[in-house]
Amino acid sequence: MEILEGNDMTTAEIINQAVKMINEHDFFWFYADYEATAREAARGHMVAFVELIHKASTEVRKALKGLWMARYEWAKKNMFEIDREALRVYEAKEAAVLAALTTPTDLLMAA
Repeated sequence: MEILEGNDMTTAEIINQAVKMINEHDFFWFYADYEATAREAARGHMVAFVELIHKASTEVRKALKGLWMARYEWAKKNMFEIDREALRVYEAKEAAVLAALTTPTDLLMAA
């Protein structure tokens, strides 16, 4: 899913890749707090994410980090049973962050 197209392709590529990584929260993230192998896989994924978003402006970095944390909390709360409230919170945060990041404003021009 392409999040942003436009003149600032460096920022667009960072956002697109970061959102892709956020959407890759998988089995390892569910068990990262409980099992060493999963924790190491999750930690490696997180380091790659941090290195990627470090290339973006402070505002973009902060928004993507917030989305990462919302996805993590959603995954953690849905580990054993579906938590509809956690899903609602995540979807609202995701929509707000993506709306801010896909709007060509000074936020994106700063990167």
